[in-house]
Amino acid sequence: MASGRQYLALLFILGIWVSQASSRSIPEVSMSDRFEQWMASYGRVYQDPSEKDKRFQIFKENVEYIESHNAGHTAKKYKLG
Repeated sequence: MASGRQYLALLFILGIWVSQASSRSIPEVSMSDRFEQWMASYGRVYQDPSEKDKRFQIFKENVEYIESHNAGHTAKKYKLG
């Protein structure tokens, strides 16, 4: 009978694990990938790495601001891009 209980406990734990794994969202694209996609969409090219880094920081701050705003406001949302 102990093996039957162990089997049920294993099924229970496995069921919880599967439900937790499926409830997680797909990982977001990294911020640098988002920046590269934005650059490609709008034809932005930075010749100087320091200028690109500066623009990346601005982009990152803007994304964080927009996501923060959208998290707290359901009526008015911003869309990046």
